[in-house]
Amino acid sequence: MDTITPTPLLGPRELAAQLAITRAHIYRLVAEAPQQLPPRVQLPGSRRLRWRQADVDDWIAAHVQQSSDQQPRRRGRPTRAEELARAAAR
Repeated sequence: MDTITPTPLLGPRELAAQLAITRAHIYRLVAEAPQQLPPRVQLPGSRRLRWRQADVDDWIAAHVQQSSDQQPRRRGRPTRAEELARAAAR
C-alpha cells in the first residue's frame, strides 16, 4: 500500500515570514496581483488562504536571481570623493 506524506500548508503569516514581506502585503497581492505569489491551494468548503510548502520552495527557487546575473546597481549622485577623483583624472 502506498503511503502519502502530507505536505505542510502555510497560512498568510507563515508565507509572509518566508518571503520577508508583511501579511497585509500578502493580502494585497492576492487581491490585486495573484501571479506575483506562489500558487495557492483552495481547500473545499474553505475560504482560507493556504500555500503548500513545496510549491513555495519551488517558487522561491525559480524567482531567485544569482548575484552574477545582476548588473551593478547604479547609484545616484557621486560622492564628493568620487567627484574630486574624476576632476583630478581630467
